[in-house]
Amino acid sequence: MKRIKGTMALLLAAALLLCLAQPAFAFEDTRAQDVSGYPVIECAGSASPLYFDEGTEHQAPAHDLDSERSKNLRTAAILKIVLGALTLSPNRLADGVVDLVFAMYGDAQMNPDGSNADPRPITRNGSNRQLDNYLFDFHTRYSFDWRQDPMDLADGLEDYIDWVIAETGMDKVNLVGTSGSGQLAMAYLYKHKTDKLASVVFNVSYHNGAGPLGALALKKIALEPEAVAKRQNPDNYYGSTRLSRWLRPVFESGIFEFPVKWVNLWIRIVFKTCWVDRIYDEAAAALIFSFPGYLGFVPLKDYDRAKRELFKNNPVYEDYLLRADRYHYEVMPRTDEILQDAAEHIKVGLRAGYGVPLDPIFQGSSVQSDAKVETVLASSGATCAPLDRPFPLGYCQKIDCGHSHVSPDGFVDASTCALPEQTWFGYKGHHQAEYLYSGWYQWFLRAQDATVHGSDTFPQFCEMTDIGQYRTLEPAEQSRFAQMAYALLRGWRALCGLPALWMDYLFMI
Repeated sequence: MKRIKGTMALLLAAALLLCLAQPAFAFEDTRAQDVSGYPVIECAGSASPLYFDEGTEHQAPAHDLDSERSKNLRTAAILKIVLGALTLSPNRLADGVVDLVFAMYGDAQMNPDGSNADPRPITRNGSNRQLDNYLFDFHTRYSFDWRQDPMDLADGLEDYIDWVIAETGMDKVNLVGTSGSGQLAMAYLYKHKTDKLASVVFNVSYHNGAGPLGALALKKIALEPEAVAKRQNPDNYYGSTRLSRWLRPVFESGIFEFPVKWVNLWIRIVFKTCWVDRIYDEAAAALIFSFPGYLGFVPLKDYDRAKRELFKNNPVYEDYLLRADRYHYEVMPRTDEILQDAAEHIKVGLRAGYGVPLDPIFQGSSVQSDAKVETVLASSGATCAPLDRPFPLGYCQKIDCGHSHVSPDGFVDASTCALPEQTWFGYKGHHQAEYLYSGWYQWFLRAQDATVHGSDTFPQFCEMTDIGQYRTLEPAEQSRFAQMAYALLRGWRALCGLPALWMDYLFMI
C-alpha cells in the first residue's frame, strides 16, 4: 500500500511539474520570441546584376543596367525609336524597340530548355557567400539567378540556408523576400516548410504575380490618364515638381480623355500589324519571357491566355511551360494557405504599398498599388477602394474579426487578407526595400507581439513621406460636399469621354 501511495505521489509531483513547466514550453513558440539573434538572409530582388564566370578573372556582366556598354546600347536604341516615330517608319521603330529590350536583357537570354543562349555560364546562385553586421550580428544578401524558375531556385536557397546555419552555429535564420524574391520565399515555404526559419517577411512581394507583367504578356498596352493624374510622388515620373503640379490638375479635369483615346486607338490599331507581332515574337516571347522567373510573375488569372499569346502552342516550349506551370498551378492557388500555415509556427509579416497607380502605360493601371505590384496581390487579399475615392460613408469591413482593419483614410480593408493581423500598409509607399530603414524590421524581430497591434510606433496603416520616413495617417475627406464634388468631376470626365466612346464604336475595336 505504501508503495502504491509513493507511486501516486510521484505521478502527482510529475504532473504538477508539467503544469508549472507549461508556460516555459509555450514560450518556446518563436512567434513570441526575440529572434533578432538569428542570421538575416535578405534575398535580392529581380533584375539585379548577373555575371558570366562570376568570381573568376573572366567575369563579365550578363545583365547590368549601370554598365557603360548597356547605357550606350540603350541610347542608340532610343535614338532609333525616336527617328522611327518622327519619320513614321514602323519597321525602324520596331527595330529600336527590339534593340532596346536586347540592350537591357540580351546577354542573359535563355533557350527553351533552360540553358543560356550565350555559352558562357552565369553562376549567380548564392556564389558570393559572406556575412556582415549590416543590421544585426549576422546579415547576408542572397544573390541568385532570378531568371530561373522559383521552384528550382527554392532548392538553391535551402542549400544557402544550410551554409549560413553551418557558418554561424545557429539552427534557424530570418528570411526576407522583397519584390520578385518574394516569389522565391513563397516557393521555399511550399517546398521546405518552416523548420529552418525563425521568421519570414514578404516586402512589396510578387508572390501572387504583378499586373504589369500580365498586361505585357497579353499586349494590353494603353495610356490611362486617370493613372497619370493620380500618380503619387510625381517628381519621379514627370521629372520636376513644377511640371507635376501643372499636369496633375490637367489630367484630373478630363480634357485629355479624348486625345488619349486617339492615342490608344492608334496603339490598338498598330498592335494588329505584323511589325508589332515581330516585337512580341523577337523581344517579349523570345527574351523577356524566355526567363521562367519573369513568366512566373504573370498573375494566375492571366497565365493560361498569356501562354497562348506568347508561345502560340509551339511544341518547342512544351517542357519549358511544364516547369513554369508548377508555381502557377501548385503554389499560387495556395499562397493564403501557405502563409497561414507558416504563421502557426514562425513570425510572418507582409508589407504592401497603396495610394499609387501602376505605371500608366498598361490597361488596368488605375488601381491601388506601389507602382509595380497591386496592393491586393502584395497583401494577399486586401479589399481596396478606387484610387480616386474612399469607401462610402458607413462602410463596414468585410470580415468582422473583433479588430478594425480599415485604413483611417478609408481606402483599404485588410480584414480580407490572408493574415490581417500581420499585414502592414504604407500610403504612398513606393516599391522599395523600405522595411530596412524605418526600424520596423528590427522591432518585428524583437517583438513578443509581432502583429499590427503590437506597437503604437508601427500601426497597420501609415503614410510614407520618404524612404524610411512615415507619419500618422489622417482620415480622408468624406463629407457630403466632397462626395458631390467628386460626382460632378466624374460627370464632367464622362462628358469629355463621349467622343472617345463614339470613336470606339465607329472603329469597332
